[in-house]
Amino acid sequence: MNEVIKLRPCPFCGHEADVNISEPSKQVFCPNCGAANVWGEDAVRRWNRRKKEIIKNCPICGARASVYMAYDSTFCVQCRKCHLTSSYKRTRKEAIKTWNRRVGE
Repeated sequence: MNEVIKLRPCPFCGHEADVNISEPSKQVFCPNCGAANVWGEDAVRRWNRRKKEIIKNCPICGARASVYMAYDSTFCVQCRKCHLTSSYKRTRKEAIKTWNRRVGE
């Protein structure tokens, strides 16, 4: 019996992910931003395995923020409403850590 597994959204842009199937391997990818994991039988499990990253709301307007990848493969976090942007960092984790840091905390 084939088990139906729900894919988590893309960790980079939040778009719905899709699966390429080339038996017996699979690859999960984002048709919006092109993010993909390597081919393998456990591609879906690995795509869904990532930890949920907590991104604090904007310190200026309080709106939600998202991580963006620049053309040079650096990352920043930007407010969806007022467009306040963190500095660009080499990894998503560094960009989120920079964004989440608040004076006095």
